[in-house]
Amino acid sequence: MNKFFGLLLVLSQCLQAQHKLEDYLRKAEANSPLLKEYENQIKTSSLQKDLIRSQQQLPQISFTAGYLFAPYFNNNGHLISTNPGPDAIGYDVGITNGGLYAAQINVEKPIFNARMIDAANNVQTIQEASVSNTIALARRDLTKQVTDLYLQSFQSQQLYALSKETAAYAKQGLDILGGLVRQGTAKRSEYLLMSIEVEGKAAAAADAYVQYAVNLRQLNSLCGLDDT
Repeated sequence: MNKFFGLLLVLSQCLQAQHKLEDYLRKAEANSPLLKEYENQIKTSSLQKDLIRSQQQLPQISFTAGYLFAPYFNNNGHLISTNPGPDAIGYDVGITNGGLYAAQINVEKPIFNARMIDAANNVQTIQEASVSNTIALARRDLTKQVTDLYLQSFQSQQLYALSKETAAYAKQGLDILGGLVRQGTAKRSEYLLMSIEVEGKAAAAADAYVQYAVNLRQLNSLCGLDDT
């Protein structure tokens, strides 16, 4: 019987005060992977709008260049020359002085695409509104789940406290009855029956704590909190 009360003492020392409901709700929202995913979708949609603007409104600038190497052969060892010899073989000196060079800068800017840009932006805006509504529903569901688990944890905590107090009172009564048995004013059978009852109350208190611990771990897990 003493082992039950020893267990209750250990459990009582391990029992810590719960945070407020507002603390759990704040942590649950901050650590929810689902809400983070939805928020990332909104950020992605915003980036998509910037990409549409960059591709469809801002000018696109490109640069191209080319070089043709046109050497002269049989020109007394001079591959490039502006005055090749009469026996040199290569391009006409009037066309090239040994090479051709070309460079070009291209600037492209869409002009008649305002409707297409508006349509694309409207699609992104509608998606953002849809995700925002989904976030609101997800927050409401998360609030309900956290609140339900918090109330369950609080209820099981109070039940544990009551069971522990009842077991303590029963143990006090058993100690008094034991003194009466030793004095011969009470029957030993009564003491044995009461001992069984006390052990039952101690076991019920231990079960109540286990249920409280389970509820609290579920709450912490939902809120993304570590169990100590």
